[in-house]
Parts: sequence; structure tokens; C-alpha cells
Amino acid sequence: MKLIFTLLLVITIGLKLSASVKRTDTSKITESWGQNSAAIVHHDSLSAIQTNVHNQSLKLFASVNSTYSVSLSSTPNYSDKVDGANSPMVLTHFDNPKIPDSLKAVLTMNHADSVKMLEALRISDSLKMIEIAHVDSVKHQLKSIDIDGLKKKLKANKDDALKGPIYFEIATRYMNYDTIKNVDQKAGWQNNALIYTMKALHQYSIYEDTTGLRASFDNLTRIYFDQKKYTQAKWFVLQSNTLSRAKNDVPNIISSLLMLAEIKSQIKDYTLAIRDLDEALQLAASNNYLKTESQVLKSYALLYSRLKNYPKEAMVLKKRDSVEATIRRQEETRMLATANARALAQKKKLDSLQNKKKVYTSNTRKPYKSNSSRKLASL
Repeated sequence: MKLIFTLLLVITIGLKLSASVKRTDTSKITESWGQNSAAIVHHDSLSAIQTNVHNQSLKLFASVNSTYSVSLSSTPNYSDKVDGANSPMVLTHFDNPKIPDSLKAVLTMNHADSVKMLEALRISDSLKMIEIAHVDSVKHQLKSIDIDGLKKKLKANKDDALKGPIYFEIATRYMNYDTIKNVDQKAGWQNNALIYTMKALHQYSIYEDTTGLRASFDNLTRIYFDQKKYTQAKWFVLQSNTLSRAKNDVPNIISSLLMLAEIKSQIKDYTLAIRDLDEALQLAASNNYLKTESQVLKSYALLYSRLKNYPKEAMVLKKRDSVEATIRRQEETRMLATANARALAQKKKLDSLQNKKKVYTSNTRKPYKSNSSRKLASL
């Protein structure tokens, strides 16, 4: 019995000593790697990348008996996130013989795939920015081309991203149908404006160009309004209003509200028309858009005139005159400030030239004086 007890005691002591040695060795390894790593991550941190590694590969982590240190990638050109998740990209110290080759392979592949994906996203974003800049540049150029030139450009164009802007510019030319006196020709231009705007709308929807979509909705609203098709006009202006609100585009929110009020006024829905004008006036006043506020007050006056409410019409027109007077005063103040700034800049320029002239004159006189004194000294 004593012999058995003694053997058990020796085995217990031996196991404790073995565990102590392993802990000491592990701490030494961790300390040495910590000097060369940006951060130290143990088994718990490896679980963060489990969602990005194949299930078979996860067994490699479970089969590792020792605690391995893994350094976060310190590559300066790439993010330290994997596929947009919260798990860190990791790189192993390949010179450490304790880490199995299979685990190295998994970690390296995971890192490489992450870098590739991030690089692909970066390139994609860069190409998108270049494409947007190119389209914006072409849009600017299109504004100076006539209808025939635009149609030729449309036939020669091979870039789908440019079809929307070209269609829209052609439609914009036809939107001048009000300047056509011939009734049949005017109707033809109006129809072409409708056709090309619809084509532009289709292209803008493909590329999710909300600015182009809103402008197209505004065109369609005006065309249908002029055709007295108020149901269609109301639908398209509501689309424009929705897009403007989504982007918090206050000027275009007000513009769409004014058109809505005009449509509702035409269909004798005066209560809702006044509600739209109230909101438009509040937005214009709170954002200090005085010219827009004047325009809204003019719309009020027209509405009250239709209602034959002449006292309110006169009151609104008086308020509009007050706003117009404020605008004129601000313009005069701005012009005076600009003139004063120009005069001050001119004065500074003249003073600078005079100072330079004085310096130049004084420098040219010094040698003359010294020569005269030398002559006198020689006499």
C-alpha cells in the first residue's frame, strides 16, 4: 500500500514539473515574438477568422496543442479588416518551427484572399470615380452641341454610361418647343422631348443616376402639364419630390412643391395647393432663399387671384415687394463691397509700386554720392 502511494506521489510531482516547464517555454516564445509583432493573438483570436476559412481547415486549429502567436498584418497599403468584417488579417512568423506548415498555409491563403479582395474593391472604386469624372466632363461638352451634332454623337457613341446624358441633352433642345410658332412643328418638338426624356430616364435608372432621374422627371412633369394631362404630371413631379427629399436637396424640393401647387390649382384642389405653398415658403424662409421666397409669394398671389380673394392677394404681393426690396438692398451692398475691395486692392498695388520705385531710386543714388566724395578727397 505504501508503495502504491509513493508511486502516485512521484507521478503527480512529475506532471506538475512538466506543466511548469511547458508554461515557462510558452511564455518565452510569446515574449520573443511580441518584440517583432504589431500585436499578439492566441487561439481565442483565431476564432475571429473561422467564418472566412473552410470547415476542413478549422480542424488544423483544433489539432494544435501549443499556444501560437500570430502577428497582425502591418502592411501599410491595406486595411486590417477581412472582407469588411471585424476579424483581423493575420500573418504567421514562418521562421518559427513550432507552427505546422498546414496552419501557415491556411493563414497565408486567408490573408492573400483578403488583400486581393480589398485591392479589387479599391480598383473598382477608382475606376468608378474616373468614369464619373469622364461622364461629367462629357456632360459639360454636350451643352454646346446642337441637336444634329448630338444625334451624330449618339450614333458614334459606344459607352452605355453616356447614352443617358446624350438622350437628355437632345430632349433639352426639344424642350424649347414653346419658341416654335408653327402648331404642328411645336407638337412634333414636344413629342420628341417626351421620347428622348423617356430614353434618358431608362438609362439613368440602369446606372442609378438620381440627379439624371430627377431632371428627367421634371421634364416629363412640364410636358404633361403643358398637355393638360395633370394626372401624369402630378405623378412625375411626386417622383421628383421624393428623390429631392431623399437627398435633402432643398431648392429642388421647393421647386417640385411649387409645381405640385400649380397642378392642384389647375384641378381646383386649392386646399392642398395652399398646403404645398406653405411648406415651400417655410423652407425658403428658414434657408434664407429670398429669391425663392419671392417666387413662392408670387404663386400665392396667383392662387388667391383664381379664388378671387383679392385682399389676400394684395397682402401677399405687398409682402413680396418687401422681399424684393430686401434683395435689392443686399445686391447693392454686395456690389459696393466688391467695388471697395477692388479699390483697396488697386491702392495696395499702387503703394507697392511706389515703394519699389523709392527703393530703386535710393539704390541708384548711392554710387553717385560715393563717387563725388572720392573726387573731392582726391583734390
